Amino acid sequence: MKSRRRVILVAAVLAALCAGAATAAGIMDMIRQSITSAEQEVGTTTLALSQSDAGYTVKLNSLMGDEQNVYLLGEMVREDSQPLKTDSLSAPEYPAFRGVAADLNLETCEFPGQDTAESWGWSTMALSDDQPEDNIVEFVIQLQSDTMPMEGETNLVIDELMFAADGAEQRVPGHWAFTVPLKREAFGETLQVDLQIPLPDGTVTLKSIYCGAMDMRTTWDDPNDLISDYLDSIKLVTVNGDRIPCRSWYDSTVEFAPFNLGLGHLAPTDLAAIEVNGQSYPLATGK
Repeated sequence: MKSRRRVILVAAVLAALCAGAATAAGIMDMIRQSITSAEQEVGTTTLALSQSDAGYTVKLNSLMGDEQNVYLLGEMVREDSQPLKTDSLSAPEYPAFRGVAADLNLETCEFPGQDTAESWGWSTMALSDDQPEDNIVEFVIQLQSDTMPMEGETNLVIDELMFAADGAEQRVPGHWAFTVPLKREAFGETLQVDLQIPLPDGTVTLKSIYCGAMDMRTTWDDPNDLISDYLDSIKLVTVNGDRIPCRSWYDSTVEFAPFNLGLGHLAPTDLAAIEVNGQSYPLATGK
């Protein structure tokens, strides 16, 4: 049976905000930089899809895909031409938004002919707004699955727009329905690791690291479900010394968000080590 899961992309955002290391607007600036970098590496497909309801138009402008993800790049437009202002958020002020200044509730995403797939996930990210007085906010929708092809026409329905403005959460119910020709590319690299990592209550094995267009994913042999207790301590370390925190976890997979740091696409040869529970373990990447 197909299971649907929403992947929250902003654990790293929260960590940065709570530590005072960055503002939400700064994080979104870095996400925008990462998308630009990934577009140059992977390329995009033009969609030019648009639906209007409840005084707002939602546009899906282009698509970018790798072996496990599809990224839909779009805009949320206020039709009365009044400014669509989104506040720069912080976690204490807007806990429901987890540091992200705009969101879309993806009510339906159907993959015809792929109903027997095990699972798929989705998430949204708002981009920084360098023209706050206009009526547009840009966003990215990420669709992810490592168990289904996610190719061909897909029915996607958004039933709520959510953002923060004037110090309050704004929610706009509506119906924005699209048929999207999904397309993934043979882009992405997997590094086989098989690294045993001792923990106080047992041993886990890092099996592999997948490097996609904008995200990174590690798989683990963890029969006793130990790694979930150490998520805050797990970091991927680049050869330049960047420390990429965990963004989410499900089953035996731990995901990372280098785009939150503005790093764009990273290959396995860009990695130097993984940190777990305060210990650093070098990675043999061939560089």
